Amino acid sequence: MRKPFLRAAVVLASALLGVGAVATSAQATGNTGKPCVSANFTADNFVFDNGGATANFALRGDANCAPTEVTLVSYLAPQPKFDVPQYLFAHATTTVSAGQRSGSLTVKVPNCNTQVDLFVGGEKDIIDSLVEGGPRYNDKKIKWFNGGDQDCVQPAVQSVPNCDGSVDLSLSNNGELSGYPVTFEVSYGGRTTRVTVAKGEATKEPIHVPAGSGTITVKAKKLDTVTINWARPDTCLPTATAKNDCTTVTVTVSNPEKNVPVDAEVTYGDDTKTVSVKAGTSEDATFPAGSATTATVAFPGLPGVAKLTVDVAKKECGTAPPSSPATPSSPSSPSTPSTGTPTATASTSVPATTTTPAAAPSTTPVADVSLPKTGSAAGPVAGGAALLLIIGGVLFYLARRRKVKFTS
Repeated sequence: MRKPFLRAAVVLASALLGVGAVATSAQATGNTGKPCVSANFTADNFVFDNGGATANFALRGDANCAPTEVTLVSYLAPQPKFDVPQYLFAHATTTVSAGQRSGSLTVKVPNCNTQVDLFVGGEKDIIDSLVEGGPRYNDKKIKWFNGGDQDCVQPAVQSVPNCDGSVDLSLSNNGELSGYPVTFEVSYGGRTTRVTVAKGEATKEPIHVPAGSGTITVKAKKLDTVTINWARPDTCLPTATAKNDCTTVTVTVSNPEKNVPVDAEVTYGDDTKTVSVKAGTSEDATFPAGSATTATVAFPGLPGVAKLTVDVAKKECGTAPPSSPATPSSPSSPSTPSTGTPTATASTSVPATTTTPAAAPSTTPVADVSLPKTGSAAGPVAGGAALLLIIGGVLFYLARRRKVKFTS
């Protein structure tokens, strides 16, 4: 009986020791298998610095729970106290456990009304928008903050002046801090127009302010008053060019498209002409060519537009009419030299002893004409013919006397 009893006592003691060891191990690791809840944490007040909020927190001394995620979030808020809707601005997450019982998180906060929440949970538990009747962090919160001193809107204005004196305004509310609608007040010509732009949006069509409306002012929350006075863009300035063809000087004035019609006073030398130029067209002012090397163009109907000075480039213009091309001389009419001295002309009627006077050098080319040779060249020819006749007569006489046969 004693042996079975001892064996049962040993088994029971071992079981109790095992349970104690497991309990001791669980206490040492702080892991009971269940995640921590907000009541298991302590947290210091948020520290705000350099546009961020920092939360320092730790597990309470008696907290024994599984590794647990903790998240810090910031929101754009409509007021410096709890109100909805709120829109997520920034977030950060870490994990605490028995081996890492404390933590620190920092998130960026908006420069406007905000809410900051430190809660038990991870990124999957973040609520993007806190709205009426929507989910809340409730008992997951460890620490929270509401504050700020201005609306979470980011209004902006862009103005585009047109050539005709009108102005187009674009209003936007789509910056990083744009969480709520913003209302603009646009004033000009004794009237005020209110335009509301939703968060993250801009006007789909520009607001057109007619020419002659005077000073334009735009006001909105978080926007320094914008004052706009129309000024002519450089792309709306008329231009001018000039051309000199030695007979006339032509000054061309061009007016850009969408501009108002302009009157241009064009001056060249002592003469001034006025031309009216419609938008998108050009007009010419023409003057007799003179010695002036520039022309000026003024626009009396466009205040503030400077007078233009245009170079009038001179071409090389001759004072004498161009000479006609030289015409070649015919063989029967030799050309006369430029010096006026007569040139001798060969002729078959000139005796062989006649001496032709020497002609003065000529700078004008003379056609090469070949004529029959006469005069001094005829004497030798006639003498040779007479000699042959004499020789023939002598030979004929001798043949008859001696009856000599010969072959000539």
